[in-house]
Amino acid sequence: MNKFRKTLISLAGVAGLALAAVPASSQAAAANANPCGSSFVEVASESKSANGLTATLKVYWSDAYNQNCSVFYKTNDNDSMSPMGTLIRPTGGTVADPGGKDSGWFYSYAGPAYTDKNINMDGKCVDAHGSIFGHDEPMLEIYMPKVACG
Repeated sequence: MNKFRKTLISLAGVAGLALAAVPASSQAAAANANPCGSSFVEVASESKSANGLTATLKVYWSDAYNQNCSVFYKTNDNDSMSPMGTLIRPTGGTVADPGGKDSGWFYSYAGPAYTDKNINMDGKCVDAHGSIFGHDEPMLEIYMPKVACG
């Protein structure tokens, strides 16, 4: 199992202990307002269905901040919380700490997660990952390598 996926799976274990939650209505309002911030625009997305779940991983870019952002949306079953996570990193780089990952128990999305603000992302690609977790491994997983190359 690659280190990128191990990091996200280990985050799910921590999230399971924390049981942090945001009300569905608050998350829905934030999703409509773009969770990354008003200067971020969507540059890549991928959707997938598995195990009765449907999700979309979106990557955003901000010229103002020279950063990418990822948000992982659960697009069905938003009446119940799920252990979910997302992370983003420059391709070949590391996940920013703090800020490059987000996980917990959520109704509709995990994120935002951001690339390191101290790295110039001009001309660089990102790897983005999102998962909805089961007991020991992801029930639905989307991995987007080398996207949003600027």
